[in-house]
Amino acid sequence: MKWNVRMLTLMLWLCVTAIAVKAQNKDMIQGKWVMILEDGKLEFTLKQDWKGEHEYRFEHDFQASDFEGYQMGTNVTFYLRKPAGTITFQGEVKSENGSGSYSFAPNMDFIHSMTSMGYPELATQEMMFLTVKGTDLDHLQSIKKLGYGNLNSGDLMAFIALDITPAFIRDLQEAGLKDLAASQIISNKALKIDGARIKQLKKAFGEDLSQEEITSLVAMQVDEQYVESVRKLGFNLSADMLVQFKAMQIDATYIEDMKRSGFKNLNPDMLVQFKALGITPAYLKDLASLGYDGLSNEDIVQMKVANIDKAYITEMKEAGYPNLTASQIAQFKLFKIDQRFIEKATNFNDGKKPSPDKLIQMKATMESPR
Repeated sequence: MKWNVRMLTLMLWLCVTAIAVKAQNKDMIQGKWVMILEDGKLEFTLKQDWKGEHEYRFEHDFQASDFEGYQMGTNVTFYLRKPAGTITFQGEVKSENGSGSYSFAPNMDFIHSMTSMGYPELATQEMMFLTVKGTDLDHLQSIKKLGYGNLNSGDLMAFIALDITPAFIRDLQEAGLKDLAASQIISNKALKIDGARIKQLKKAFGEDLSQEEITSLVAMQVDEQYVESVRKLGFNLSADMLVQFKAMQIDATYIEDMKRSGFKNLNPDMLVQFKALGITPAYLKDLASLGYDGLSNEDIVQMKVANIDKAYITEMKEAGYPNLTASQIAQFKLFKIDQRFIEKATNFNDGKKPSPDKLIQMKATMESPR
């Protein structure tokens, strides 16, 4: 979890500074650093002010061996030298913490080689990111050979931040996901979808499973246990419908409760509709207690859409309409027929209560006074 938070913070920092740092061209970056020793790692936080208006910061773990000249002292200078550039650190280093200032200078030869490969020219801040991550030209060349040499700067930064390697890309391709867009590779890595997971999903759902379906299944945490639990209840669902079920929190318990409560001929689409409308066994029980039992699924949906509840059914019974059908009482509610309107309609009808259909017609055409 700590790694994920750190990566998200770092990627957000890059996105927020992307426009601002373009103005820097390839000038030197300066800022402040602090360090603490934790679990044998040097946890560095690099901070940078932008025109005195904002402070940008990100964190990264290092080993002492990553640096040149790293040592303890009150006024020390040490370096992080990588293919993309050099970060020079100055300040105080103690056994368990440290702080000071830093400056970064990009490697212009590295930049030239990158652009010669077809990659975009990066801002200084982005070059510093490549330096922190230790990105080299061989890595970029290997990615290019796999068809990803035309990445925009945002996708390239995501590739580097998520540690997307040529081996990871080949793993996806060997699992059957070929010609993926950069954004799809990024999604797979972010969701921890690798070749083994893809093969597992295809075994469960079929070899024709698409990238979009794979992404949805993993994002919604549809696993084999969930699939088996609904299959045991007679629902052999497609990947798309399983995603809908999981999104609506339809599980084996909900299905069993609905069946026990008398819901008949339940199909996947109907279950999704029921869950979306908040139709529960308790709702069906309330309707049955007021004389509405043996309803069709369509009747139940119609009554729920009209927000028919115990209070309204009771009100209509007291107003002289104890035997309304599901369709009639739903129309009553949709047309906002209440006791006050019924009294006026009765007076308008020579003191006789209009039939349910007549009352609906009167309300719809305003034949009776409001």
